[in-house]
Amino acid sequence: MSDRMKKNFSFGLPFVSCVVAVFFLLPSCGDNEEIVQRKSEKSYSVDEGKNQLVVEIPCRKAWSLSGAAEWCVPATTEGRGKTSITVNIAPNGAEESRSCTMQVVSEDTRHTITITQYGAETIVLPVVFHVLYNDRNDSLQYIEAGRLADFLEAANLCYAGEYGGAELNVRFTLATDSPDGEKLAVPGVEYLQRDEYEIDCEVFMTDNSGKYAALLWDPNRYINVFMYQFASGETADGVTLGISHFPYTPIDAYLEGTNLTNYPYITLSNLMYPYSISLNSRCAYESYILMTLSHELGHYLGLHHVFSEGDSESVCIDSDYCEDTPSYNREDYLRYMAWAGGNLSPEEYVAVRILREGCSGEQFVSVNVMDYDYGDLNRFTADQRSRVRHILRNSPLIPTERNARIQRSMLHDGPIDLPIVTMK
Repeated sequence: MSDRMKKNFSFGLPFVSCVVAVFFLLPSCGDNEEIVQRKSEKSYSVDEGKNQLVVEIPCRKAWSLSGAAEWCVPATTEGRGKTSITVNIAPNGAEESRSCTMQVVSEDTRHTITITQYGAETIVLPVVFHVLYNDRNDSLQYIEAGRLADFLEAANLCYAGEYGGAELNVRFTLATDSPDGEKLAVPGVEYLQRDEYEIDCEVFMTDNSGKYAALLWDPNRYINVFMYQFASGETADGVTLGISHFPYTPIDAYLEGTNLTNYPYITLSNLMYPYSISLNSRCAYESYILMTLSHELGHYLGLHHVFSEGDSESVCIDSDYCEDTPSYNREDYLRYMAWAGGNLSPEEYVAVRILREGCSGEQFVSVNVMDYDYGDLNRFTADQRSRVRHILRNSPLIPTERNARIQRSMLHDGPIDLPIVTMK
């Protein structure tokens, strides 16, 4: 993220499917005809908003459906042959999840459909800042704990929808305990004095030797944020303020635009690279960096940039997998701003720099957290909320209740060769 700065859809993802053949002698036209009744089941999960879920009916003959709930209503309750039907699901305003189990019965099939809708509970994510420094008297190395708390407060305001965007029901909190269970002297902060405190952030984030992974606290219990001085210089978009790793989703809950993994759970011992967020401590006290952590946390939780990102900068595409975030050509915007800086008055320049021209030619004001400067950059949309909630419920290496209950039988011993994807 730089100092120039830096689809409302539902998820119906089947995660259980089994078929068992059971033989019954049922009445039929032929006295000796044996009919096989197959038993099957399929489960779906959806978020707490209003949803239309398409479910499969595997019957080969006439069938009827029962067991619908007031909040879970199928478009039809009878039909013939293998097909798909739509189930309309009302919003769940409660914090608790709820389930609906429906039975589809035909002469040849008994099929169970279970739909679980998540509640709107607020998910709390502990954060630890690892401050890498050499000289404690250098304020741009040894970052004050109060300033780190400012980053978290700014992020919480964005994720709570305080500026008018969607409320993501996510709250970040400073960790209170160390991995050993000891109370932290400074909540959410670990100061690490090192000879190496100035590091190329690309090298740090992509190092797969275990060197920097050794600094990690278990990502299934904490979001790790490293503060150090970035050694790399300016990019075409300015000074790099932050960089984040991008999440994984398992096969049975894959989210488009994320890293696919065969491992539903990944442990600290499986990591050879420092799965985390890095912030540039050189700019720690500049006002423009305050929203950087909100942006990098967005990447960490599965969000792409809202501007067009493709193979060709001359083509403007919607590339963030969210239908309600207008896209624009970032390179065109930067070229225009370079022109505006030398041809417009200061007042005119300030007025136009927050404007974007969308891929379809529409003009809009930049307010999304996942944009780069200039703009308000403090709001999320409903589609972005859906992506984040999906990551929180399905992804490994996120400090959630799901990952706190890792089953030993589902773990892999030792390092795993994982794709490393970073975003700024």
